[in-house]
Amino acid sequence: ADPALYRSRVDILIASPGRLVEHLRHTKGFSLAALRYLVVDESDRLLQQGFQGWVDVVIPAVAAAARGPGGGSRRDPALA
Repeated sequence: ADPALYRSRVDILIASPGRLVEHLRHTKGFSLAALRYLVVDESDRLLQQGFQGWVDVVIPAVAAAARGPGGGSRRDPALA
């Protein structure tokens, strides 16, 4: 398959903070547009160590995905 045609349609994602940031920054086609549940593995250990830089990358990406392509909310109000 052509990597340029790859589009992520992940609705449940379990990832370590480092791997998630790596995919957000470097994996073409990786998107959180279909994301419904995000489980951040090892986040308790990272927060205890004071490494929170990943939060500054992940939160804006999740918020942008929630707004959808037109900038409006794509979430079903019944699910809020």
